[in-house]
Amino acid sequence: MIYDLCKTKSCCEGDDGPEEGEEMLEDRINKGGCGRYQPTYRRTGIDINAEWKKNVNEDTQERKIVVTAEKVLEVFKAISDAECRILGLDPVFARPDWMICTVMPVPPLAVRPAVVTFGSARNQDDLTHKLSDIVKTNNQLKRYAKKIIKHCLII
Repeated sequence: MIYDLCKTKSCCEGDDGPEEGEEMLEDRINKGGCGRYQPTYRRTGIDINAEWKKNVNEDTQERKIVVTAEKVLEVFKAISDAECRILGLDPVFARPDWMICTVMPVPPLAVRPAVVTFGSARNQDDLTHKLSDIVKTNNQLKRYAKKIIKHCLII
């Protein structure tokens, strides 16, 4: 229902408040928006693109940008506790910026038991193999970044 009401909106309607000499009416709805034009979001593969209509923003601002996880995290961190409550979240237990994984917890080897394979051979579990692949790839990226081999880095 909310999506149906909002999908046609292209501007975050702001409210200047009452003019000079004008009384504040009780039945007047305070919109409280920022007044900025809102982009349309499109997913292209794994990227999310934000595109504004022509001539709605300043000339200095780009018309189309890629929305990265860092930009979203920056916006989410700027959300106050009061705004979290408006969104229906308890800021003590659930904040929007916590919904983006920035740290990957890795269980210690003692928690990841060895797996018995064909016969009596023991191997590491799949999680251990994947974690070692991630560590190897990160180390390789660090080496490439130090050597400044830009064509090998995909950022």
